[in-house]
Amino acid sequence: MRGPAAARGRPSLSTHRRGARLAAALLLAAACRDAPARGMRTISGVNVEIRAVGLARPYEPALDAAFATVSQLDGPAADRALAALRSAGARKGLVNLGGAHVAVFGEPLVVAVPDPVDVTRPRWASFSLQERALSRVATAGQAVTVVSRSATEADALARSAAALPPPAALALLAERGASGFVQAREGTARLITTTAGFAAGHDLRPEEGVLVRP
Repeated sequence: MRGPAAARGRPSLSTHRRGARLAAALLLAAACRDAPARGMRTISGVNVEIRAVGLARPYEPALDAAFATVSQLDGPAADRALAALRSAGARKGLVNLGGAHVAVFGEPLVVAVPDPVDVTRPRWASFSLQERALSRVATAGQAVTVVSRSATEADALARSAAALPPPAALALLAERGASGFVQAREGTARLITTTAGFAAGHDLRPEEGVLVRP
């Protein structure tokens, strides 16, 4: 009696041949997968990272062009570097200027929220950043993180908000159509005060012992 494969006029594959075809398919899939381009350099004593997916090989010219736009560590530099990646054909990209200015497109990025006084201490929280940019400014009493459509806008708002008390800082962000949060200590308590909807919209996840408002 003929089996199902033989009845259709096709001989059944042996285990060895099936394994060979599967291995060939996996190798083909691996060959078609884009390898990420990544560069890390120290600029003005700060670690700067640029990553991209979808760049034409070799990657170096596109990464060099992106790094060349970082003349100083600020929001406009992050925007220029991201624009260089886009113009080179990247489908996904990340620019991280020492954690103070971050811009991303193409896929979400989980961002750690460091201690506002000492980044070597345990982080306070994490949140998701997608198709947005952030800037973070820390002062003696608090740290302000702003998320906006561009790193330039986030940078300007963070600098202005850092000089204000938390309620006024958050009101400024809301007025300008941005979002974000203020980190401060109340006695021994660690407190993150956010703009309305930030926690849910960005999947803000505080560490144990950190309070989030509202």
